[in-house]
Amino acid sequence: MGVPLACYQDCTVATSPVQRRSILTEPTVLITDYDYQSLAIEEEILSRYGVRLLKAHCRSPEEVIEAGKEAHILISQYTLISARVFAALPQVLGAIRYGKGYDSIDVESASSAGVWVVNLPDYCDEEVAEHAIGLVLCLNRKLCAMDRAVHEGRWDLSPFKPIRPLLGQTLGIVGLGRIGRVVGNKALDLGMRVLVYDPYLSDEAISGRGLRPVGLQELVAMSDFVTLHVPLTPETEHMMSLARFRQMKPTAYLINTSRGRLVDESALLRALDEGLIAGAALDVLEQEPPAPDNPLVRDHRVILTPHASWYSEASEERIHRIPAEEACRILSGREPVGAVNREAVRAARADRGWPKFISFP
Repeated sequence: MGVPLACYQDCTVATSPVQRRSILTEPTVLITDYDYQSLAIEEEILSRYGVRLLKAHCRSPEEVIEAGKEAHILISQYTLISARVFAALPQVLGAIRYGKGYDSIDVESASSAGVWVVNLPDYCDEEVAEHAIGLVLCLNRKLCAMDRAVHEGRWDLSPFKPIRPLLGQTLGIVGLGRIGRVVGNKALDLGMRVLVYDPYLSDEAISGRGLRPVGLQELVAMSDFVTLHVPLTPETEHMMSLARFRQMKPTAYLINTSRGRLVDESALLRALDEGLIAGAALDVLEQEPPAPDNPLVRDHRVILTPHASWYSEASEERIHRIPAEEACRILSGREPVGAVNREAVRAARADRGWPKFISFP
């Protein structure tokens, strides 16, 4: 058993322009929402250090505020953690997201309040990369269509011709972060030519990995497969628009394992209907789960998987363990490993003091 967290020594917590004083007598974590079958890993880690765990199924910021009146750490899966939450819960020290994306958390408001925003940047890199490459293989070999035909009683290869060897085809990677790099390595191993668009990396950083840096327009125009590996931001939302699809080859495919709103789904459907591209494979959608009348669900030109690219037994263990560990780091006054607003929080809290516990291993 670890040493239980005790209480803060008197400290100041920044909440806005106004500084409020808070004494933490029972460190508390609220999991605002979750669809996991078990939270046993979180329970074990937090209980080991005397941290109380609250669980809820919040669907709005207002419900988070109501459930989080005693919480010092918020761990969320889907629920919006808005500016109203940070204003109403001045005792909150950290907002942790189950997953890589953190567009559901108002980072600017959290930073102004001195609240850590934490994601899980590398818990499923290999899994997502494998999924993306698997979708490339399925699209190229037309495996899903073949499987469907055989199950419907049609044993005939001719409808699926031609099929090109993957060797020598071009994969365009949009975003060369952790996952993008793994995808690039796997594509090179398959003998593919790999183009990369990433405005935050130098050409030298990209070409040094054996990849070719290009602009986004050039990438979509030259690629046989375009795979997205960028976060959802105002700049990337609907980056795959009708105008972008018009720049692609009519034989090309789109793969998205990142965020659903990177793709304008209505534009994708129009692109398919007009023959602007050959097909797509999506692990993420603009609305999840999709509405029953979403035309993508019935479109056999599109492979759909249920936001599953993150999953393996190993990554599932990590997605439960890491948030609990990060919560304990924050509650002990240490910086979380996966902070996305590190410099902003440091600046906001520089003159306000750090929360310190009497004892923590």
